[in-house]
Amino acid sequence: KAAERSRMVYEKVGDIAAKAGVGSKDMPLFQDDVNKFLQAQTAATWRKLHPRASDRPFGDFTSSKEAKQWLAQYQTRATASEVEAAAKAVADDHKRLRDTLYAEGGLTKKTHTDLTNNYPWYNPLKYANEINEVMGPANVTGALRAKIDPLSYDIPDDLRAISPLDSVFLANNSLERFVANNRFVRKTLDVIRRDPDMQGQVRRLTGNMNIKDGERSFVMFNNGAVERWAAPKWVAGDIEHVVSHEAD
Repeated sequence: KAAERSRMVYEKVGDIAAKAGVGSKDMPLFQDDVNKFLQAQTAATWRKLHPRASDRPFGDFTSSKEAKQWLAQYQTRATASEVEAAAKAVADDHKRLRDTLYAEGGLTKKTHTDLTNNYPWYNPLKYANEINEVMGPANVTGALRAKIDPLSYDIPDDLRAISPLDSVFLANNSLERFVANNRFVRKTLDVIRRDPDMQGQVRRLTGNMNIKDGERSFVMFNNGAVERWAAPKWVAGDIEHVVSHEAD
């Protein structure tokens, strides 16, 4: 499904370019403009939300000021309207992913509202480190975590941003795995809690609660929050096995 949805986005971009008379030789340049347009819109939104913050890079741009200058210059091109239409196709797919993530419990209502209201050209950046490990704000840890504001899409100096168009497949693939895993955990929890023989053997861990002997923990996303649960080792082990298999 992820590959199919991604192919549809690429085909939309290609169809729009073809109707504008863009040939296969110039297609990479057209796609580059689409990526830059989206990065420039993200930079413009960031500057609007952070008017006093020190400037910083955004994808191919060294600063939001440079992105603003490119945006003004690009609008004089013959294919400006087609680039914008193609960029909208990419942003619309990212918006669909955003809304699905919210519906599946991966975002809080506040975060979803903030993203919807503040980012009309929604295209969350993904990153790659020096060994090309792809990551988003949610799985960047340690010192790098403090550098990333998920709502402003800051780009840490030591990570390379992946273009909005290239990230379409990555985003679709990540969401597909998240939805499958979270639905499985949710359904398994529901079945276990309805089983009379399992009553009291599965419990949610809150605050400083820890697992007991014979238990293992697992997690589930609900309303944008990570819930920790404890269950007998064989139950948690089965859940972990299926979730790990889905990630392969």
